[in-house]
Amino acid sequence: MSTFEPVVMTDLISEARNLREKDFEVMCSVSSLANCTKEISSVSPRLTKTIEQFNESMSECRPVIIVSHNDKELSQHGLL
Repeated sequence: MSTFEPVVMTDLISEARNLREKDFEVMCSVSSLANCTKEISSVSPRLTKTIEQFNESMSECRPVIIVSHNDKELSQHGLL
């Protein structure tokens, strides 16, 4: 079983900012992030890998990941 590494969330925030700069918007609210990775992979393979790692380490939880080009939305969901 893998342990949660804080750098994973840092990578997600960094990738979210990169996507925002490219004016992409992907909104995901799912019970399992595995259901979401197929849609995201076409936008960012690196983000897909990061989400898979995050989902594996947080498998007991029901995470909601919001990736947006809007800083206000990100901060509302605790990603900034």
